[in-house]
Amino acid sequence: MVLAECPPALSAQAADLFAQLDVLDFPVDFTVALTLVEAAEARRKIQRKRTELVEQVDQYDARPTGLPSDIPEAARDLGEMDARLARTSAEVEVQSVTVLTVWAPTSALCDARARALEKLLAGVDYRVLRPVGLQNELFTLGLPGSVRPFAVREFTQHQLAEDWAMSGAFARSEVGDPNGILLGFDLDCGTARPVMVNVADAPKQDASASLAVIGDLGGGKSVLQKNVQSAVVDRGARAICIDRTPVREWATFAKGSAPGRCQVIDAAQAELSIDPLRLFPGPEGRQYTLNYLTLQLGIGAMSVQGEVLHHAVEQAAGHPDASMAKVVSVLAETAAASTGKRSDAATSVAGMLNLVTSNPLAAMIFDPTLPIARLHGSSTADLIVITTAGLTLPPKQAFENPEILHQQPLEALIGRAALYLIAAMARQAAFADPSRFCAVVTDELYWLTSSAEGTALVHEILHDGRKHNAGLFAGSHDEKELGPDRGLFAYKALARTTDRERARRGLGFIGLDGRDEDLVRLVTASLSPVGVAERAGEILLTGPRQNTGRIKVHIPGLERIARHITTTPGKSRATAAAPRVNKGVSA
Repeated sequence: MVLAECPPALSAQAADLFAQLDVLDFPVDFTVALTLVEAAEARRKIQRKRTELVEQVDQYDARPTGLPSDIPEAARDLGEMDARLARTSAEVEVQSVTVLTVWAPTSALCDARARALEKLLAGVDYRVLRPVGLQNELFTLGLPGSVRPFAVREFTQHQLAEDWAMSGAFARSEVGDPNGILLGFDLDCGTARPVMVNVADAPKQDASASLAVIGDLGGGKSVLQKNVQSAVVDRGARAICIDRTPVREWATFAKGSAPGRCQVIDAAQAELSIDPLRLFPGPEGRQYTLNYLTLQLGIGAMSVQGEVLHHAVEQAAGHPDASMAKVVSVLAETAAASTGKRSDAATSVAGMLNLVTSNPLAAMIFDPTLPIARLHGSSTADLIVITTAGLTLPPKQAFENPEILHQQPLEALIGRAALYLIAAMARQAAFADPSRFCAVVTDELYWLTSSAEGTALVHEILHDGRKHNAGLFAGSHDEKELGPDRGLFAYKALARTTDRERARRGLGFIGLDGRDEDLVRLVTASLSPVGVAERAGEILLTGPRQNTGRIKVHIPGLERIARHITTTPGKSRATAAAPRVNKGVSA
């Protein structure tokens, strides 16, 4: 078959014609015979054609039917080509004859494949013919050393070089999902191919919706996460973010990108309460309260102190105004009314709790006057951000040695226990309503995976998130910091990583060969090079379909998102710059 007509304008879906032939259900060979015409000669030919069109207009003016509609359109096309050729003498006209060949064991199947190819190409405005009597000439055109037969010159297509290059990506490049949000643009193909991800739809496709991005500081991890998170919320889903940054960057982004639809729970300022007895009514709240208090106080559940504490929690939970402050009151009453060991235990537990409540960091748990946080998605709480600035955690080695753990400062012990409640809130928000997708966003994941409570949250969402229509969005500097279940992430991204060993581990994490020196050099030196602003946002992305590619993350052109999405000190983006799209391929 021979290509008899090309569309006057190419869509992104139909541009890389030859690459798309490579992924059809049956094999297709293509042969292209090219003749290049210099810009000056091409312009002379265009001028002759425009003169001929003017003469045709004069001829048609005398006819009752008037001027055919295709003549003005042809004049516009010639004018556009002439203007583009005039811009630079480096541009050339490409005169091409394109032959497509299909084959099969039987003539019937071969004919069926040819008809199927005709129909597919017609759907994107390409027309192919099977000219009778020219089958031998078309076939021999693809043989080595052959020349273009004169008979096939009638099928010559005239295009400028940059237009012809749109179809010149000879290998298929596929990354991301078939549909979803615009994450960026493919850098491995010769056309401006958009890269989309549909994270919220992954559970419906029996796949995990969890996303992890690793890389150096300034490599674009936070921008990618914020891009996906804001799009997920804008498309009707929910998100809960754990923000550990001292500048509260996720809280700032939430207020800017989703004004009126977000809720910020600040651990240090304590404007909202995460009191488990007020937040989780019923047996669930009592269980979270008891677990939190035993963790905070470091007492055994089966000790006398544990039994007294359990009794106080049950009694406080049955009160109309149940709260953590009520637990402290019940313990004081128990200490006064009891004798012996129970009185001593109640006095000891109440004293330790009074020490905790005196610290401002515990106000969001023990202050009964604060308004309660809202965990269930609503028009005002589709995006929940919990800032943990001010909360510190014991060092990792302290969790392995109880003696070291008990010697930690009060702020670290409060931070550890508060992290348990934050993890419970995140789990509740993510799993409460399976009819709506919920993303749990945890930038700088090492802060969570360094503790047993945080690791348990990561483990639960990665293992059970798909069943509850939820996913984990995580960012980290090293794939080791993603925790022991890091292999369960479905969407994996690798940003610039200058350390060679971490780069090798990162390549292995996204499914590439970490021993390949070319890939290591790409990750360490050629992804988002430092100081080259126009190349910021370059990453390697692997999706659940196991397609990996190099992309450039695109910041949406919405001021409410673009103004707050970057974290570069001293820079504020009022508007997002439009993506620079190259129509052709460059060598």
